[in-house]
Parts: sequence; C-alpha cells; structure tokens
Amino acid sequence: MLAGGVSRSVLPASSSSNELSSSHQSPVKSRGQLFYYGKSSEKRILCISAMFILLGLHSLPQVYSIGKPTGGVSIRRRRLSKKILMGSLRGGQLYTPKLFNDSRLDLKAVQVREALEMLYSRVSNSETRTRADKWLSSWQLTDEAWQVSDYILSQRDSPYRKEVLFFAAKTLHDKVCNDLQRIPLEMRDGLRSALLQNLVQLSSFEESNRHKGSVPHLTFEPHIQKLMSAVVAIAIHTNWVKLVPEILDSMQGNSIDNNGGVHLPKPVGLALLTIIPEEVKSPPPGLEASSFHHIQNFGDDGIHENSKDVIKYLEKESAMANHREDHGSEKTLLEFYIFRCFATWLPWATSGGVELNAKELSTHPVLRLAPTAIGKFVDGMESAPTLKNQMLKQCAEAAADAIESVLENYPSGDDRPTLEVILYGVAAQRNRLDELARMEKRLAPQSEHSEHASGLLQNVRSAAREMVRVMSKLCDAMIETLIDPSQHDFEEGKHLVGDIALACTSYPEPHIASLGLIFWRTLASCLLYLPSSRRIPDDIKVFKEQMLQSMLPGFENAVRDSIHMLKIPEDVQPGISGDEREVKIFRYEVVEDGLRESGLKVFGPHILIKILLREIERNPDDWRTMEAVLFSLRTLWRHIIPSPKDSFPQSPEIDLLIGNLLSNVINTKHNDRPQFRSSALLLAGSAARYLQVRPQLLVVILEWVVASIGVAWASKASPTQHCLAMEKFSFTPSAHFPAASVAFRQLCEECRSTLLDVGVLDLVPFLHRLRRISADEHLNDSHKPKLRDELEILEGLMLVAIEKGRMDNSGVQCLFHIVDPILESLQISAIAVESVPDNFKSGNQKGLLKKIREDLNRLNVVFESLAPARGKHASQKGPEPLLDAWPMILKSWPILGSQGILRGIAADPELAEDWCSVVKHAVRNAQSKFTVLLLPVLQFLSEAYRCSRFSSWLYLLSILVVELKLSSSPELQKPLFETVTAIAETFFTALPSLEAMNDSPDNVEDFYRLLIRCISHAPEPLLAHRELLDTSLRASTVAVRSNERNAQRTVFVFWAELLELGLDIYKQRKNAWKHGAEGSTKHQEALSQSLLAMVSQEINVPNPMLWSIGATMATACVESLGGLFYSPTPLYNEGGKGSASYVLWSLLMLEELGKSFQERNSLPAKLWIQNALCKIPRVGLDEKGLNPRMNSSFENGCF
Repeated sequence: MLAGGVSRSVLPASSSSNELSSSHQSPVKSRGQLFYYGKSSEKRILCISAMFILLGLHSLPQVYSIGKPTGGVSIRRRRLSKKILMGSLRGGQLYTPKLFNDSRLDLKAVQVREALEMLYSRVSNSETRTRADKWLSSWQLTDEAWQVSDYILSQRDSPYRKEVLFFAAKTLHDKVCNDLQRIPLEMRDGLRSALLQNLVQLSSFEESNRHKGSVPHLTFEPHIQKLMSAVVAIAIHTNWVKLVPEILDSMQGNSIDNNGGVHLPKPVGLALLTIIPEEVKSPPPGLEASSFHHIQNFGDDGIHENSKDVIKYLEKESAMANHREDHGSEKTLLEFYIFRCFATWLPWATSGGVELNAKELSTHPVLRLAPTAIGKFVDGMESAPTLKNQMLKQCAEAAADAIESVLENYPSGDDRPTLEVILYGVAAQRNRLDELARMEKRLAPQSEHSEHASGLLQNVRSAAREMVRVMSKLCDAMIETLIDPSQHDFEEGKHLVGDIALACTSYPEPHIASLGLIFWRTLASCLLYLPSSRRIPDDIKVFKEQMLQSMLPGFENAVRDSIHMLKIPEDVQPGISGDEREVKIFRYEVVEDGLRESGLKVFGPHILIKILLREIERNPDDWRTMEAVLFSLRTLWRHIIPSPKDSFPQSPEIDLLIGNLLSNVINTKHNDRPQFRSSALLLAGSAARYLQVRPQLLVVILEWVVASIGVAWASKASPTQHCLAMEKFSFTPSAHFPAASVAFRQLCEECRSTLLDVGVLDLVPFLHRLRRISADEHLNDSHKPKLRDELEILEGLMLVAIEKGRMDNSGVQCLFHIVDPILESLQISAIAVESVPDNFKSGNQKGLLKKIREDLNRLNVVFESLAPARGKHASQKGPEPLLDAWPMILKSWPILGSQGILRGIAADPELAEDWCSVVKHAVRNAQSKFTVLLLPVLQFLSEAYRCSRFSSWLYLLSILVVELKLSSSPELQKPLFETVTAIAETFFTALPSLEAMNDSPDNVEDFYRLLIRCISHAPEPLLAHRELLDTSLRASTVAVRSNERNAQRTVFVFWAELLELGLDIYKQRKNAWKHGAEGSTKHQEALSQSLLAMVSQEINVPNPMLWSIGATMATACVESLGGLFYSPTPLYNEGGKGSASYVLWSLLMLEELGKSFQERNSLPAKLWIQNALCKIPRVGLDEKGLNPRMNSSFENGCF
C-alpha cells in the first residue's frame, strides 16, 4: 500500500490567535477537522503533559479526542513532544491545529481566490497587485495554509479556476519542501494519503474531460503536475523509498490503501513515475542542505535500486500497447507516458551498480514502439489539424525523447545490438520523411494564403523535426561503428546510415535540415584527426583512407544541402533588423557545421570551391543559390587565404575560376536583388587580398563598388572618360549601400598602394556631398546615409590619402581637403551653441548636439587613421605616426577648444566621450608637440569634472599621463599632478560611499586606471603626493566591493601595481647597496618606508594589525578568492596582475623583503591573511547536523 491507514484529512491548520474558535466548541463534521477539542480541552492536555514532565517522566501520555467524520467514528491521537511543550511553557507558541468547519474553510478559500484574481487581473493597478502578492506570500507561511490548500484541492465539483488550484498545489509543495519539520511524525502518513487522494481525484476529473474531447493535450494540467511534485517531495523528505514499488504494485490492480483506498490509474502512475527522477535530478532552487541530503539518499535507495524494475514494467506495458488494436486517445496517452517514463528512468538504469546491458535493452519493445509512434503522426498528416493529431504529435515527441535517451546512454560500438534495432526501426520510417518533404514543398507556398495549409504545415514540420532529430542522433551514435574496421558484417547498416543522414540534410526547410549536419561534422573530425592523434597500424590507416573515399559522395551531397540551407528566405526583407539578424546567425552556424568543419577539412579549399561553383552552374537562374555560394565563400575566405602576400589559390585552375566568378558577379542579371548585391559586394571586399596582386581586375571591381555607392566614376587607368558630377549628385538610399561602403573601405585598406594612381581621391567631393545631405534638416532620416556607412568611406579615402602623403606633398593637401569642410561645419555649430540656453532640451538644440557629435566622429576617424596603432595592430603600423598631423591639429584646436564646443560636450556624456577620443588620437600623433596645448586642456578637464563627472575626462587624463612620457618630462609633472589632485578631491567628495560608487562604476574604473598609469609612468611624483595616495588607498578598500566587474578588477590591478612598485624599490635598493650608491640607497629607503607606512595605516579603528589598509586588502582578496562577493577575481587572469592571488603574493613578498632589510615597520602580511581566513563566513550545523548557517565576517562601517 502507498501510505498508512490514517485518514486523508490529517493536515495541519492555523494556530493564529485571531482564528480561535469559541471556548465551548461543539463537534463538527468536517474533512478539515484534525482534533476534536475546545479551549478547555486544550488547557487540560497542557496541564497533564506539563505535570508528567515536571515529575521527570520522559514518555508523555497519548491524548485522544473523538470526532464523527463522515463514514463513522474514528479515534485520532496526537503525541505532544516534550520540546514543543517546553517551548510553550517558556512563553513560545505551541503548535495546535485549529478547527475550521466547512464554512470557515470555504471563506478562507474565497479570500485566497480573490487575492489571486487581484494579482492576475488586467484591471488591477500595480499597487493592488503588490498588496495581493505580499498577502499571498505571507499567507503561504502560515500554518492554516496546509488545511486551506488541501480543502481547495479536495472539492469534487471544484468552483475554483486552474490558477487557484495551481496556487494551492504549489503551496503544499513548498511547505512540504521547507516546512515539513513542523508536522509531527505521526501525521506525515496522513499527509501522504491526503496528497495522493487529491491527486487521484483531480487527475480522474481531467481524464474524463480528455475522453470527452475537451483536453487537447496528453500532459496533465500544471496544478496536477505540481501536486505530483508534492507527493515526490514528501517521499524524499520522509525517506519513503517504497514509493516506486508501491506505485508499480498499485498500477497492477492492488489498492493504494488497505483500508479501502483507490487504485492509481496507469496514466497517473506513469506520470508520477516520470516526475520522480526529474525531481531528484533537478531539485527546486533555494533548498536547505538537509533537503539535498534527503534527495541524495532517496536517489540512492528509491531510484537506483528500483530503476531496473521500472524498465521491466515498461517492457510489459509497451508489449501490451504494441499488440492493442485500438488507436484511440487512451492508447496514445498510455504510449505517451511509457515513452516519457522510459526516457527519464533509463539513465538511472545504466549507473549505480544496476546497469542494464545492451543485449537486454535490444529486446525492449519500446525500441520498436517508438519509431512506429512517430510514423503514426506522419500518417495522419493529410487530414485537417484535429485533437487526435495534437495528441499524436505529443506522443511522437515523447517517442523521439525515448530514442534519444537510448542513444545518449548507449553510444559506443559495444552496444551495436541496441543501435541496430533502432537503426532498422528508424530506417523503416525513411519513406515517411520523404513524404513529409514533398508535403513541405507543396504546402509552403499555400501557407501564406490558407489557414488550413498553415496549420497543416506546422504539423508537417513538427513531425519532420522529431524524425530528423532522432535520425541525426542515431547517425551520430553510429559513427564509431562506421569507422571500426572490424565491423565487416555491417555493410548494409553503413549504407543505411549514410542514406538516413543525407535524407536529413536534404529536407526542404533549412532549420530542420541543419540538425543533420552534426553527423557530417563529427564524421569529418573522426576521419581526419584520429589517424594523426594516435599511433595505429598501417592497415587501419588504409581502411580510414578507403572510408574517406567512400564517404566523399555523401560529404559532397551534404555540402550541396548546406547551400540549400543557406538560401535567404523569400519572406525576409532587407532593413528589418530582427529578421536579418536571426537569418544571419543561422547561416553562420550552417557554414561552420556544413562547410568549414565538414567540407573544407575533408576536401580542402580547391575541391570545396569547385563544388560551390558547380552549384552556380547548375542553377544559373536561381539568385538565392548564387547568393548562398557568395556568402559561403566570403565567410570561408579567412580560412582559405592565410596571409596578404599569398596568391590565393595556389592553383591556376581555381585562380581562373575565382577571377571569372568576380568578373561575372558585376555583370549578372541578379544585381537588381538587394540581398544578392549586398553579398556580392561583401565578397568583393573580403577578396581584397586576392585582388591586391591582380590590379586590372581590382580596378574593374572598384568601379563597380563605387557605382554601387551611387557615383558615376571611372578610374584614370580606364579608357573610359573620367567624369564626376558632384553638384548634380543626389543620394538615393539603397539596401546595398552599407555593403558597398564596407567593400570600398576593405579595398582601400588592402590595396592602398595599388590605388594611388587610379583617381580614388577624386571621390573626396562626393564624401562632402554625403555629409551635407546628412546635415540637411529638411530631409527625412530614411533619405539620408547612415553615419557609420559614411565613416567607412571616409576611412577608406583617409588610408589612400595617407599612403599618398607619405610619398609626396599632394597627399597632405588632400588630407586638408578632407578635414577642412568638417572643421568648417564644426565651427558653425560651435557658434550656434554659444547662443543656446543651458538646458539643451528643445528639438533644434538636440539636433545641434547631434550635428556636433557626427562631426566629432568624422574627425575621430581622421586622427585615428593618422595616429600610431596600439594593441594587436601595433606591429602592422609601427610605433611612429603614419603621417605628421601636427599642422592639422594646430588648425583644428581653435575649434575643438572653443567655448561653444566645450559648452556642448560638458552637457552630453556621449559628446564628451567623442571629444576625448579625438583629443586622444591627436595626442598620440603629436606626442611631445602637444605640450604646447597641455595647460588649457588640463584646466578644462579639472573644471569640467567638477561640473559634470563624466568618466571620459578621467580616461583622457590617463592618456595624457601615458603619451606625454612624464617620467622623462619633469616640467610637465607639476601641472599634471595638480590636475590629478583636483580631480581626486572632486571624486572623493562626490563618491563618499559604496552606494555612490555602485551608481557610478565608470568613474571608479577610470579613476583607478588613472592612478595605475601614474604608478607605471610617474611613480615618484605620485608617492610624493602622499595625501592623494593615502585617500585613494582608503577609498579603494570600499571600491573593491563594487557590484560592477570592471570597476572591481581595476582596484585589484591598482593594488597589484602599487605593491609591485614596492617590490621594485626593494630591488633597486639591493642593486644600489651592491654598487655602493649610498645616496640612492637612502632615497629608495625613504620611498619604501613611505609606501609601507601607507599600506599599514589604520582605517578609523583602534587595532591596525586587524584593520589597517593592508589587512583590508588581504581580507578582500581572501573573500574574493572564496567567491564571497561579486565577480570573484580568479576570472581575471589568475596568477597575474588584477588577480587576488597576485595581490596576496605581493604582500607576502613585501613582508619577507622588509624583514631581510630589517625595516622598522615591516608588513605583517601573514597575520593579515591568517586573520582573514579565520574570519571568512563559516558554515555551522544545527543540533541535527543538517541546516547551514552563514556567519558573515565583514562588519558594516569597518572602512
């Protein structure tokens, strides 16, 4: 039996004082009644029990009360525990369930229902919803929630909506998980019975509705599933390990309860069995340690030991279902839960010492029943979508899950018997997939105009998706058998695998077909990498080569199928960002799986390109196929062309094919298609390396690209007359204009030296015409070019002009022709800003700021192109500026530093960031020459940060520290550090607490980056500003707990740099001492003493050994490494600067070096770290050894 014989009504109720009954309470007939007593009875029980305790008797008397529930008289007992009673005698509340009669229970249930209606009603305001949610949350914590929830679920003709039933079921589930310890042990059997009876009653009601045709799905309603979870939860928490055997027993005809209980119907029992492993595998969040302990024990005792019995029971049921002739909803429901139960229990039957071997599994009827269930869904596809089709669809999905579970748990070649059974079962459904493909092609054009065809198409795709999912998983699981040379007797199976895999990838719907690409990707990796990664005999290598040759036709077909998947859907329109982004992501995934991983690695670039070009020859009139080929080549180009100097490809035949392709692309009739032309332009841009050594073809392609931009232009090298009619030019927005701009920039970047003599710089007037169109206030934005596209063209022209300027003066003049109109526009805007009020709130004023921002972006491209590169591009451009831009900077500065521009950037953080970027690149180009302009810049930064705390001011100041080489320029140190000090004062005043720092994480990050760069490039002046460094160190002990990752990391880097400075000083002292430089030694000693004193200083507490800055640094590092506050620093390049471990190592090294030099105040780093380790939060155990308690070590206000 499933539970003890205690009545199902044994559920705790409320103990709140405002719900007390009258003192003379009469007997009540109620299923919610737990005990029968009034207040006087309760007092007598307490007095008798207290007397026994005072007399020293450890066993308390059993207290009885007699009630008359429906069905006769029953005796109920309750043992009052000594612990609870003593808690009551000390003034605590004794847990005493209250009597609620049916009317009171109904009243409480109505309150819950009304609160839920307020919570979910569309007409309720946010305040009402918040109040209802708060009341429901607090009510769930009360004791009466047990009884009221049970009452709501127990009503046979339930007047409650499903939301109320779900809330009641969830309440019981949560209280079982978190509040079961309040229920006496004697009552828990009754709680089991109540939950089970509610489950059977509600599920039976739903079954009757399903048979009437009013339930369009096979799964039970959410409230029933949650009630099942509550049954599993109480089984876990009470260690009811016999639950599974009792469920199996009850489904075979035995009673749930020896005292006249009901039977568990098979669907309910199978659904309950399905939930058990899921609850154990994925427990709900927020559980205590004791709950996890119960779950682990139940998994070992209640699941592992019974898993084989469940699989065998399913074997019997699936065999019976296989021979049943009816095809009604009852059989479909039974098969559905057989498949689901099988899929969830099979992993448990393959581990834990009860392993089910492949031979046993190969005879299991589920393996034959599952492919048939998928086929049934396909067979009913021609009819209109009905309730039966919906059920067959869900059953097919469950069948696919069952097969997938087998393939995931039996993937190796040793399990060939099991895989063979699935293979031949799935192969029998192969024709059905072809039928689905034919229906897909027929229904897809009709689905836009016919609702019937649309619904039928959804069913077709659902069936195809499940079939392809199973087939691709099966093929992937068979790979080891395919490449095993010892499997000589499996030739027919190998051909079946290849045929099934190609059937998957050739399905007409791309998203479904792409599921099959995983097989070809895995097979390619196995065939290519296995021989090179292991020392294997020659005969096996020969076998693998033969295997590769035999699979080449399949690979080629898979590549062709990939091209089909890459076709742009006809319903996707250019310019709709959401659709384009989704299609773009999918296409890149297909190229990665189907072309790069399979095609490119198996065939090599030459054969792959031939296959792709043959697709164009086969479909010359299909622009979508040709566009897919162009997209593939562009995406694979970086894997095909290894370096700019290589002449790709290393084959005259392929070289001719690629050249002809690029030549034909510009003349094809498909150029009027925006998607095609965009892909063709991007291919031309990515082929710049190929065109670099083919100047004739380059000029032709460039003319076509410029024409795509919208300019009638011919190169000087062309026999065509060179013409430009800029004044008559009128920009017409086109869908391919962004692609043309990118292609133009790529061609100019890679082929700049080749383009010097073809007249590209004659396009500068066109660029300015674009800028004037962008600034025209009378034009709608849709008729203007996007700024990013204009900047692509500007960057391309700048690169060619710089290349020409390095050769002769005409290039420098061209640069001024590019910059002068931008400066002129910026000056006009600056004058206009001077007359604008301070708020900048009107539309015209905001438009003025937008115009300034666009011009600053243009200037940023100009100066960035001229400046020396940093980071990964530094080796390409070199450390020196590409061209001296100082004359241009001098010409620009009166405008950039004008009152109008400075006023505008002080009002807009984005504008400020753009201005700082322009100045940054100007400083990098001018370098030491910029010192002429340094003082006004520093004065402006100090004043600007005081008025508007934009982090970009801090970032620009840190750039000045780096680029102006302060260590070799003592005359610049004083004004710059005066500015740093002034800005630091503003920073400390504006951000005095952690809350303020969390509100401005960018300021924290850029301020400490500024100090880091001061330490690296001007350490001695920084150490001389003792007050600045002291305050910064104190603030860093707060900032390290910022809830923003980059801000926190910058603080750790600041600590690491400062401590490393101390290590370097000790090294210099050691070297100076060796060489007898006594004066230098004293100087270094003073610096090290100053640094140690700062790290050791107190933080407003009496004990510096415990709460000095160094101790706080150690504590923060230890807690960060333990993951005890946000963004644990092991993510930051563990072992290097910016990691907590590096800071701790530096502290320890400073202590050792201080001792070796016999310093007066050496750092007690070891003591700091020991104290930090002792004070980290510890997990304590309560008296039962189960519940964790976290004790935080960090006190508020310690900084």
